[in-house]
Amino acid sequence: MTEHVSVSTLMARLNREFSTTLSQVYINLTPPFQRAYECWDNKTKIVLIESILVGRALTPIYVVINDDDNELQYDMVDGLHRVSTIRDFIENKFKLNGNFFLDDDFGERYNGKYFRDFTPTEQSNFRIYSIQMNILDVSYHHDKVKLQHLWQILNRSGSRLNVFEFDKMVYGEYFNIISEYKEEIAKSGIFHNRKDHRGYYESQINDILALSSTLPSSWASITSICKRYMEDELGKTLDDVKEKVKSDGDKIRKKLETLAYMMNEMEELFKHGKFSSRERIYHMMVARCLFHFKSRAIFTKLRDELVSQLLDIFKDDIMKIPKTAKFQRLLIEKVDEVIRKLYVKHDTKRLFPPHLIDRKIAEQDNKCALCNGILGQDYHADHIIPWTDGGETTYENLQVVHSRCHRKKC
Repeated sequence: MTEHVSVSTLMARLNREFSTTLSQVYINLTPPFQRAYECWDNKTKIVLIESILVGRALTPIYVVINDDDNELQYDMVDGLHRVSTIRDFIENKFKLNGNFFLDDDFGERYNGKYFRDFTPTEQSNFRIYSIQMNILDVSYHHDKVKLQHLWQILNRSGSRLNVFEFDKMVYGEYFNIISEYKEEIAKSGIFHNRKDHRGYYESQINDILALSSTLPSSWASITSICKRYMEDELGKTLDDVKEKVKSDGDKIRKKLETLAYMMNEMEELFKHGKFSSRERIYHMMVARCLFHFKSRAIFTKLRDELVSQLLDIFKDDIMKIPKTAKFQRLLIEKVDEVIRKLYVKHDTKRLFPPHLIDRKIAEQDNKCALCNGILGQDYHADHIIPWTDGGETTYENLQVVHSRCHRKKC
């Protein structure tokens, strides 16, 4: 289905209230699957505005019918930058530069002008310019794979979709959760002040989350791990993802909060060496820390020694081999080994010495600290404040309890 809409009508339909007043279908410029809007350069913007001024035909925009919640609207599929540029010009957010016009006469006529500088007739002619809008049926809304295929076709001649923009059509709600934490995570320096361009932060954070999962025994690339992670953890369809975000959204946020905490605690790690050659390595190191450390308290206890040993890996012979998938697997095995050895080394500090246990039993009058029953021979030395929550192995933090009471507490 096709409509021809004037610029003024199109602008009004970007506002839900105006759309209702005009009895028109609201157009959502930024549905969850849409790529983030990043302003075009001046030349590209001005060539578009010139096309409207001289009456050239623009490439059609594409929208898809969205019937969720029984409230009909159109979601923008292709045309975000064109429509946004037109809106910004009407709102006087940039002026025209005649040097960028293809028609010299028009360039001289409109050079330096904002929309507000147009004559009433020129403004009216701009507003009545007609744009073709192709409307995709509702099946494209419910079948994001079908929509992805169309979007691929539409983008062959323009700026190609990157992996994040392609995946966002299905996993948009999941990436929106990641977006809530990306600035906090970026403070650690893990992105080395790189610009967050076209979902760069979200895609890198997703890679880290994927690598922090239980990895298969063999894999070909990190890309394949990420794809498998998203399909296994979130599903393959838009409905799967919506349901998973609804049920596990808080769990995902908690993991991202822990990731942000760890990365900011490990910022010293990211200050050494040439960053660009180490970026993926840092991601793998952080990911495996997120996998192994289930408690912030234990991570914090081991942080300094952990960072020191991770930095030592850069001096290891493993760094001399080509940076292929084999290298990535070996590196992850190395990082896992470092963390496991740290755990074993420090876990001995978790055990109370026998003389403290005997002293505490006497203090408790040979009774369980939890149920007050006689202890007998089947008892455990327990941290009152759990070890995993930062509890110290001290006499003040010791209580002796029945084994069964300890299991109930745990």
